[in-house]
Amino acid sequence: MKKISPAIALVGLAALVAYVLACRPAFSPDGRQVLLPVVEPDSGTITIVRHELGSRTALPLVALPSWEQGDDLPPMAMVRWLPDGQEALVAWAIDEDGPLWLMRLPVGHQRTPTRLFTIREFEGGYLSLISPPPIQGHHVFLGGEKIVRLDLDTGAQFEKGFTNGVVLEEQGDHIYYLREHPSAENQVEIGWLNPETLDLDPHWSFVRPEELDSCMFFAVSRDELRLASAAYNEDGQCRLWLFAGHDSVRTLDLGTTNQPLVLGNLIWSPDNRSLLAAAFRPAAIGSDTTEVCLFELDLERDAQRFTPVFRMEDSDKESTSTAMFQVALSPDGRWAAISNGLLHGDKDPQPSRRLFLVNLSRSNRPVTILPLEGRVQPPRSG
Repeated sequence: MKKISPAIALVGLAALVAYVLACRPAFSPDGRQVLLPVVEPDSGTITIVRHELGSRTALPLVALPSWEQGDDLPPMAMVRWLPDGQEALVAWAIDEDGPLWLMRLPVGHQRTPTRLFTIREFEGGYLSLISPPPIQGHHVFLGGEKIVRLDLDTGAQFEKGFTNGVVLEEQGDHIYYLREHPSAENQVEIGWLNPETLDLDPHWSFVRPEELDSCMFFAVSRDELRLASAAYNEDGQCRLWLFAGHDSVRTLDLGTTNQPLVLGNLIWSPDNRSLLAAAFRPAAIGSDTTEVCLFELDLERDAQRFTPVFRMEDSDKESTSTAMFQVALSPDGRWAAISNGLLHGDKDPQPSRRLFLVNLSRSNRPVTILPLEGRVQPPRSG
């Protein structure tokens, strides 16, 4: 079996597939379209699909290189829109120790050429694909056991290595990072990345209990005054850390051995009062069926809400992880999107590759199911 790099080992085995197969939809800047990766289970080919929400039609844009079934680390693909809404950035890897590929893909009406970039010998480069890579101007920033700044116009690269793997998130004009502290055991460090020098400026830290795996998901509120990070383990114990300013506001234990819960990526609501995440829990106490939900945590009222999206049986989980699903929020905050486009073991009789839209503007949180082919199903209440 292939050796796992320290950058991947630091997130814990329970979180491994969370980024190896992460599947986060990407809303266009105007909120009218969604880009997402979709895998063909038989061939392993990943296709980037554009979904027009108005007409409810899906259009395949480009197919990425396939992978061999049974590989220790299946590929990961992440897609995000460029700020002008006319191009997308697609990033993927087909080998944990191999190169990281990036594509500047035209998706609008402009007839611009497709451009392909390669970052070779990028050990731990999968960490750069946990979240959409940050972009500032014409530069994209990629984290792992080194941070790489790539010029999307010229292809020029500048890099800086680090002892532990680094995960990057952007908010406003800033790029934030998260990593395991290089010298303090079980301590997680979060701060800012200097985009010019690629130096790290630590600001927050917390001690992660040994029994919890660091899932490497964290989120900064839109006003950049609050920060949240979560960790969990394979038994479903889940803890959330909330920060304001330099100090930890509080910790919340959301999952227990008896009532397990796993959270995917975290997103702050536009008003900075609530947290959203893809969540995974048993459909019932003692059940072998996992319920994939949209989790909402109202921090002002300390209220939790789960909106069921779909379910997976044990047979579905043999080749995937319940932490592989990620949620995206529309620019206006009215819609949350979750996809099972990279699910490998889906035995559901409905079309197996679907986009799920949760209407956050409605009190009953109806879910619209958009098959990636065929007719769309009507909304259902959550």
